[in-house]
Amino acid sequence: MADASGFEGNWSRINVFLPINTAQERLAAARAIRVVSHLYGGATHSTIRPHTFVGYWWDGDTGRWVRDAQCWLTTDAPYAIGQA
Repeated sequence: MADASGFEGNWSRINVFLPINTAQERLAAARAIRVVSHLYGGATHSTIRPHTFVGYWWDGDTGRWVRDAQCWLTTDAPYAIGQA
């Protein structure tokens, strides 16, 4: 588990937008939230049901925008981006 006793050193804020359109995606999002929370000693996320955020992406095959319900997951990790 990460040492979250202070913010000295290099920390990075990580934001992940998880698709939650299907039951399988909602289950995967819930698992990702648990894993990140345990790995980094905590996380913040938006609700899964009902969803809070909506995104859109362009489907080149259909020529249409696709609506995408999303859960926003954020955490602070005890390393700098780009650090191996």
